[in-house]
This record gives sequence, structure tokens and C-alpha cells, in this order.
Amino acid sequence: MSFASCIAETRIEPGHVGLYFIAQAGFCIKTPDGAIVLVDPYFSDYCGREFGMKRMTPSVMKPKDLTPDIVIMTHNHADHLDPDALPILAEAESTFFVGAQDCLEPYLAAGLTTERFAVLAEGDGLHRRGVAIQATYADHGDLAPQAIGVLLSVEGVTVYFTGDTALTAEKILPTLDRPVDIMVAPVNGAYGNLNGREACELAKMVLPRVLIGSHFWMFVEHGAGPGPFLEAAADLPQGMHGLVMAPGEEMLYSADEGIVRRRVLDPLTDMLVGM
Repeated sequence: MSFASCIAETRIEPGHVGLYFIAQAGFCIKTPDGAIVLVDPYFSDYCGREFGMKRMTPSVMKPKDLTPDIVIMTHNHADHLDPDALPILAEAESTFFVGAQDCLEPYLAAGLTTERFAVLAEGDGLHRRGVAIQATYADHGDLAPQAIGVLLSVEGVTVYFTGDTALTAEKILPTLDRPVDIMVAPVNGAYGNLNGREACELAKMVLPRVLIGSHFWMFVEHGAGPGPFLEAAADLPQGMHGLVMAPGEEMLYSADEGIVRRRVLDPLTDMLVGM
């Protein structure tokens, strides 16, 4: 069974959320009522074709493999708003798009009507399919001055995607208005992003129960892998768990119990990690 089929067919119990790693900064969240939310999915090799930044991690799914209810893009860089995938995702009329303000033009160019998307600035929020979505501050500098992070809250669980950001805690922390269960942060340390040590420093201030490193191994040009992050994560406060996920991996999380299970669902990844 394919990774996308596993996501579609997995039933999430009340009080839980399913978190699935696609690769790079891309994740999927599934809720107990069956809602599927994609965050920053990069499916194609657009960056290789257009910028010479060849894709190094194979895609575990294609954009047509799932019909998400919500697709969130934290800024319009191609590894977060995939120009090849966006028109395909937009074909499903039931899919609603949420993006930073710099996503407006790509959304319109893809043929989305204004009823099918929302663009958010820091502090803006909305509710859809039982998911509370709030834009937080992200510091991606001149590369993407309108970039945002996002807080997603459902079933008593809050997942914080920092988005591409530097360590600017004095601006980030005031935009986090609720306790965070899971924090997802870049650890590559290039193009203005947090490195592994900085991701852990920010987590020590945010105080999530789980810190997930992301934004690694997709492009050679993007810098460090997760090794330095995991070394720094060994010094996280007691009760805070730092980890990385394999592309095609599921994490089931409960507000009461924390991490309930982890399992690799993509057949190719499962074969590799099982060797």
C-alpha cells in the first residue's frame, strides 16, 4: 500500500492527531474527523529544473495521490509553494489554500478564486474543518519578508511550524499565544534558517513536548543534515523529546499520552530502514 493510501485509510481516534513527514519542510496532519492538512509540500524537482538545485530525496507521493482539505504554504519559495504541484492540487475544488501574503499571486495564477484561499499575515487566523490556524512571526529576511510560521490546533493538540526563520525569539515568542505540543523547525542553518543548535535554543523557550527537525537532505546547497541537531537535542530539558522523521513516516500523537506510535508507511523507506 502506498504512503498516500495509508494516510487516507488510517483512522485517527478522538484526542489524537496523525503527523506524516513528506520531506524537506513538508508535513501532513490528519484529524479524527478525517480532515487532511498539508503544510509546505514539495513534490516535484522544480528547483532542480529552474535553479540547478537538484532534488536529493525522492518524493514519497505525488500531488494527485491525496485530496487534502487544506494546504498551507508558509511562503512562496518553490520548496514550500511547489509551482509544479500547485495547479494539480488546485484541481480538487474542495481543497482550501492558506498562505502567506506572498502566495497571493501564485494562487490567482493557478486559477483559484478568492473563495478558495486565504492569505495571512502575522497574527491572522481562521478555523476550517475543525482546525484552528494562526500565523506567527517568521524571520526569513529579505529572501521572503512576508514569510510566516503557523500554529495548528486540533483535538487539544497544537503543532507549531516555525517556517523558514532565523533565531529571532524576541519577535517569535509574542506571537505564540498557546502551549505548543509539537514544534517543527528547520535545522539546515543556511539561507537564513535555524541550524540544529538554534532550533534547540528556540525550543527551550517555546517548551514543546516534541521538537522535530526538518528542512534537510533535499538539496546539497541547503547545508547541514540532522546530525548536529540530534547532538544538540541530547541537552534538551527533561520531558522534551528531539527527533527527526523519515520521509514516509507517521507519528500518532495524543494530548494526554504524547507520542503514541511511530511507524514508516512508505514501502521504499520501510525497505531501506528495515535492512
